[in-house]
Formats: sequence, structure tokens, C-alpha cells
Amino acid sequence: MLKASSFSMRLIREKDLDRLFALLNDVSNKGPYYPVDLVSEPDFLRKFQETGFWTDEFGRLLIVDDTDNILGGIHYFMATPYYSGLEIGYLLFDSAIQGRGIMTEALTLFSGYLFRTREINRLELKIHPDNSPSMRVAEKVGFTFEGVARQCVRFKEAFADLHIYSLLRKEYYQTLGNG
Repeated sequence: MLKASSFSMRLIREKDLDRLFALLNDVSNKGPYYPVDLVSEPDFLRKFQETGFWTDEFGRLLIVDDTDNILGGIHYFMATPYYSGLEIGYLLFDSAIQGRGIMTEALTLFSGYLFRTREINRLELKIHPDNSPSMRVAEKVGFTFEGVARQCVRFKEAFADLHIYSLLRKEYYQTLGNG
């Protein structure tokens, strides 16, 4: 478990599955920029039984409040197999708690955890160019804007660009890691 000032990040437990499945499959929880893919319940349960949603290639933590209410999630995945790095995605399920610094603190803690426990040199975020709150989170944590992946994802009815941000291991330790 990773403890923050007003929340914790923890692995998914069996008791979370019904609630998490409902949250992840409710398109209205995902906001305008998060992928709206749906997952079948058998596939969701099978992946949990096989991996607990935690492997070298993919890992998901829940963001929970002091009463263990699910606020959101943060996850990593291997997007480019030949990179020494991982991509991170994150989501708060309740728009009423956005803008309170939860995701900035979660991304900072999660980045540190990944650098301490994985042999990687790079973390990446890919953010829709209209998602200014997520870009602010990236910049507050110390991620650097690298450029634009042009027309790389289907978004609503058209292809859209994504802004690419990265944080290198040495940058994390120089600015956030305290050694």
C-alpha cells in the first residue's frame, strides 16, 4: 500500500471486483479523454484470478479514501516493448474530487514506486491535447513535454493527436526522490 496525505493506493482485492467492474464499465465515469472501452465480466474476472491485475507488463492500483471508498485508479503498462520504460494511465471516478491535487500526489508516489521497484529508466504519459488538467498534473510532477504523436488514436468520430510527456529516473531522483 502507498500512503498519501488524504488517500491510499493499494492492490485490488476480491471484495472490490463488483464495484470496480461497474466503475470501469460506466462510460460516464471516464470523462471526455479516457478510453471508453468496455470489458466483459468473464474476461475481467479471469484476469483478476490469473494475475490480480499485477504483472511485470501491467499493474493497477486503486486510489481509496480513509473509509476504503474507491476514488479512482492508476496503472502502468508496457506500451513500447523495446523501451526501458512504462506508460502510466490514471482516472478519478468522481468529477467532484478533481482539482484537489489527488492525482498529482498519486502520480508522484506511483512514479517513485515504479522507479524504486523496476529496472526502468523512463515513464510516459500520453495526453489528449484538450486535457489541460492532466497536462498540469504531468508538469507539476516533473514530466517533460516531448512532442505530439499525430493522429495516433481514434477519439470519438476522428483520429486525434496525443501529447507525449516523460519522466526519466535521474529527473525523478533529482527533483522528487530525495536520494
